[in-house]
Amino acid sequence: MPLTAPISYDGRAPGSRSITFTIGGVAPDLTAYTARMAVWKNGVSTTSAPLFTLANGSGITLGTGGAIAIDMAAFETQVAALAPNDALFHYVLDVRDGTNPRVFVSSGPVARGQP
Repeated sequence: MPLTAPISYDGRAPGSRSITFTIGGVAPDLTAYTARMAVWKNGVSTTSAPLFTLANGSGITLGTGGAIAIDMAAFETQVAALAPNDALFHYVLDVRDGTNPRVFVSSGPVARGQP
């Protein structure tokens, strides 16, 4: 079942947001996994092409202890270039490993404080 994790941030000082992933209560080492976060404007269907995506080394860092860090500065860079007047978005985050095509899914709204 997907985890719903709302995200909010200030466009002037985006910082980062963290999500902790567990399997059966155990937080695995995610350093060998891959991740992709697709983002749409609020109200746009996820069956449409995303506005932009973030991935490992490009806005997302996966670590030990189930740690997933989302660099909101990278997020804001994309938003400022593609949708500078919008404040509401939604995302889907997939985490994958080599043996299981989709290990973890998180999704939810993103609220942006206007810079």
